[in-house]
Amino acid sequence: MLDAHHSRGTVARWSHRTRRLKAHERRVSAALQELEARLDQSPDDALKGIVDALLTISDRYCETRLGELLDEEQIKDVVAPRNWDVLRYLVAFLLGAGGVTALALSSVVPESAEPYVYPIVLATAFLVAFGRGVKRMVDVLSAITGAP
Repeated sequence: MLDAHHSRGTVARWSHRTRRLKAHERRVSAALQELEARLDQSPDDALKGIVDALLTISDRYCETRLGELLDEEQIKDVVAPRNWDVLRYLVAFLLGAGGVTALALSSVVPESAEPYVYPIVLATAFLVAFGRGVKRMVDVLSAITGAP
C-alpha cells in the first residue's frame, strides 16, 4: 500500500509528485488501520467498511488514480504516521558497525569466533533498532537479496 506509486509504474522514482503520493498513501494506510481497529468493537460494521475501502482502493489503483485511492471524506480526520524507517536503518547500521568495531579493537573475541559473533552483533543491532518490526525488515532484505 505504501508504495503504490512505485508498484504501478506510472510515477518516476524522482518525480516531484512522489512526496504528495507518499503522504496520501500513508493516510490511506492509517485509515485502513483505524477501520481494522474497529473490528473488536463492531465486527460487522468494521468488515463492511474495510471491504468498501479495499474495493475503492483496488478500483482506483487499476484506474491509475494513485492520488485518490480513497475519497477525501474517508481520510480527512486521519493523521498520517511518520515514516521512521530511514532513521531506524541508520541507527541499526551505527549500532552494528560500532559494536563490530569495538569488538575488533578490543580483541575480546577470538579470531576463530569472529565469523559467528559479528553477524550476531549485527542482528542484535537490527533487533534493537526495529524492535518487533524486525520481521518486516528481514522480508525487505530477503526481497533485495533474492533469498527465500
